[in-house]
Formats: sequence, structure tokens, C-alpha cells
Amino acid sequence: MTENKTVRQFFHNCHTIPETDVDKYREEQCKVLSKEVVTIVTDTKRTHTFVGIDGFFEALASWAGKFSCEGQAIYNYVEETPEHVMIRMDSVLRVQDPSRGEFISEADQHQWSQEFFLENGIITKYISTVSYQS
Repeated sequence: MTENKTVRQFFHNCHTIPETDVDKYREEQCKVLSKEVVTIVTDTKRTHTFVGIDGFFEALASWAGKFSCEGQAIYNYVEETPEHVMIRMDSVLRVQDPSRGEFISEADQHQWSQEFFLENGIITKYISTVSYQS
């Protein structure tokens, strides 16, 4: 599998910059994101599409208001090329659901994936999907 350095840097930024340093995080992520990045976030009830850098960070804030990882996520690279990366995430999620309240979704109770499309080493589209097992 070809290693995609851009996506690996994206995750490195997520894990090495303290949550309190939002400006530094934004600065570093802007280095790997297209200014016109399209962000598509699908959760259990709806799909939202955001455009641009501000849209990407709006999507992150929205996601964080509904989900949080309980412990360390395991990244399973399904496909990794210079133009496309698909990752299956294995993690316990704490979920805030207006109809069900707060609950824990164990790793085997949901599917969570992150998908990246790149051009010239820059992320042009990011898709995050969470769905529950039936």
C-alpha cells in the first residue's frame, strides 16, 4: 500500500497539537487542506455538506457536539494511494442524541469511516460517516 503523507500529517496534527491551541491546529491543518475543500459529514440521521476551510472547521465543531472518542481510536487503512485514502475507524464513541440522550456506542455497534480525496498532495474532499449496526 502506498503511504499517503498528507493524510498521515492530517492525523498527526490531530494528535500532537493540544486542544487548547486551536489557532495552531487550524494553521497546521490549512497546510494539508485545499482552500475549497468539500467536507461531507454523515451521521446516523443526516448528511451535511460544508465548503472551504471555514466549512471544514464548522463540520468538526458540529461533529464534536454529537460524538467523542472514548479512548484511543484504531485507524485501519482500507485503501491508501496518493489520490485516495479510505480508513475504517475502530473506537468506542460517546454519542449525544436528542431522541435517545447520551449513550456509549461500542466499536462493534457502529461503523465509522473517514475518506480523503487528494490532488497534488492536498485534501480536496473529506468524508466522515458514522452509522449504527442493525
